[in-house]
Amino acid sequence: MIATRSINLSEHEVLAALDDRLGLVVRPVRPTVKGCKVGAYYTSKCTVEPVNVQEDGDPWDDIPCPFGGPGDRLVCRETWKNRWGHEFNHIQDAGDILYRADGEYLTAKEDAADEPWRSPATMPAWASRITLEVEGVKVCRAFDLTGKDSLAWGLTLKSKDEQGVIDLARECRDAWNHRYGKRYPWESSPWVWAVNVKRVLA
Repeated sequence: MIATRSINLSEHEVLAALDDRLGLVVRPVRPTVKGCKVGAYYTSKCTVEPVNVQEDGDPWDDIPCPFGGPGDRLVCRETWKNRWGHEFNHIQDAGDILYRADGEYLTAKEDAADEPWRSPATMPAWASRITLEVEGVKVCRAFDLTGKDSLAWGLTLKSKDEQGVIDLARECRDAWNHRYGKRYPWESSPWVWAVNVKRVLA
C-alpha cells in the first residue's frame, strides 16, 4: 500500500527538484522512540512500518524510515510567504503563495515586501508544488556519501579547492551544517538516511 508523508526541502533541493535533478535527499537519523539510541532496535511503539535498509542483518534492518519505502510518496514543503500580505486564514489557493527558492518572490507586490518568510513546516499541504516518489532507502555515515550522491542531492557546486576543482566534500559539509550542524555536525560523520527519489506528478 502506497503511503504519503511530508518532507521539508531546503532551497537547493527545491531548485534541483524543479529542474528534475533531485535524485537523493539526505537527513539525519533521529531516534523516534524515547530512550532509543541510534544503532539500537526500535520497538513496537514505532508508528511506521520497518524498512529493510541494509542487507547484512544488522540492527538497521528494524529501524523504520520516517520517509517510507520504495513506492511511497513525499509531499514537499518549502520556505514561503503570503503573496498579498493576507492573514493566514485568508489564503485561498496557490496563487496567494510565494516560494522563496526559485526567485518568484522578486515579482511580489509591494504590500508583501514586509511579510516574513515562513518555515516550510507551516506550509499547507495543498500549496505543495513538488511530489517525490521514494525509490530506495539506505543508512550510512555522512562521510560515506560519494560524489555521485552529492550531485544527486542537488548541490549547486560553487565551491572550488586551491586548484580550482569543484570541492564536493565542502559542498556537502556546508549544505549539511547550514541546516543540521548544531545537533549533527558534519565533522562527526553522523548516521544519515539517504533516500533515493524521483519527482512525480501529484
